[in-house]
Amino acid sequence: MLFILTCSEWILTIDIPIIFNSIFHDGVQYSLALLDELQDMIETWNNCTKDNVEVAIQHLDWQVNFSLTDLKNPSYSFIENINSSQNSSNYLMEFILVPIFRVSF
Repeated sequence: MLFILTCSEWILTIDIPIIFNSIFHDGVQYSLALLDELQDMIETWNNCTKDNVEVAIQHLDWQVNFSLTDLKNPSYSFIENINSSQNSSNYLMEFILVPIFRVSF
């Protein structure tokens, strides 16, 4: 955990690693596969049962935006979605999604 002091208040920043298992075939396919996987993770997070959890787990009020595209850069859509997810957290608690890409050979 990282504590950042701003505006006379502490902001708790929590890094959340997210592991992607998509397999690369080409840039466009991979970007779409990563976005699908990210959307599935968010839906699972928001819909899972949290009855046995001692810490309050917040609902993520954010959705993947599949309309973000750049024909010259297939990774643009994924990168912009990850970046926009960082702006969706509340003021006193920031969640930073840290993508981890599993490599398959």
